[in-house]
Amino acid sequence: MRISVLEYYIKAIDYGSINRAARELFIAQSSLSEALSTLEKDLGCTLIKRSNKGIVPTKIGEEIYKDAQKIIQIMKKWESFSSVEPEYNGDYHILATYAMCNCLLKEMVIEVKKIYPKLNLILHETRAERLLSDFEKGSYHIAFCFFLPYEEKKTDDFIRRHRWKKQLLYNDYFHIALSSKNKLAQKKYLEKKDLKNLALAQYAESDYVSRKYYQKYFNNQTIFLLNNKDNMLQIVAEDKAATIGSGLLMKNNFYYKINLINVLPIKDKMLPLTYYAVYRPHRLYDKVAELLINEVKKEIDKLRSRDNKKTIQYTN
Repeated sequence: MRISVLEYYIKAIDYGSINRAARELFIAQSSLSEALSTLEKDLGCTLIKRSNKGIVPTKIGEEIYKDAQKIIQIMKKWESFSSVEPEYNGDYHILATYAMCNCLLKEMVIEVKKIYPKLNLILHETRAERLLSDFEKGSYHIAFCFFLPYEEKKTDDFIRRHRWKKQLLYNDYFHIALSSKNKLAQKKYLEKKDLKNLALAQYAESDYVSRKYYQKYFNNQTIFLLNNKDNMLQIVAEDKAATIGSGLLMKNNFYYKINLINVLPIKDKMLPLTYYAVYRPHRLYDKVAELLINEVKKEIDKLRSRDNKKTIQYTN
């Protein structure tokens, strides 16, 4: 009997659904069903009661479930003694917001690839407001997103209900990006009144932050509805519009680095956001998730250090 079969059984009981457990384990539903049936044959007893509502353990199944948990804990303890690095290979799927992919994760993936050359890191983009839903339905290993202050409890409840793991990455504020050619770009910060003559570039799909918190302050006669952050920043660099996003991420964009755009806070509209990572617990891939998170944190520290130096240069 393979240890992985016990892990499959634990997941199936935890979620009360073979379909959902299969998604969390990154395997086909048919493969999980077959593995559980084989486990029952090997032990010579019925472990699971199946119905249209899902699955529940039998009385014997409950005992096996408890014992399986103990065995997995012992195996993890033994594995921690090993100095041999496991060989990671195959596809590892990363889900993130457009801005996170564009401004941070592309470089980070290259660095991680150097450590695990046989691991295929695949980036997937989605909108922030639907990221957790997409993560739930898809076979992604880890996701990077943000929440606003009033969304924290709802986000935590959703993650806890799915038994995922979450790590906070950094806190930031929404900033305005505008062309360096625009006279407002010379200011240290903007105010709401400065926005009334600026056109706004935002996502064509639901962009709830722009629409709910900022759009009313802009010149609503001209709004650019675009599909990705690169297109928005191109429009901004040409001084045709301004856009909104995480200050730190936008300062890691090519247009900012070559001084085509400037990124400024809005003094009387400082809306905070918190970036976080969420991943499905997995005996083998937990270490990859932690590596990715640490790489992201290191890159964020570099960005903050670089931004502080640039701020000092401006003030001098």
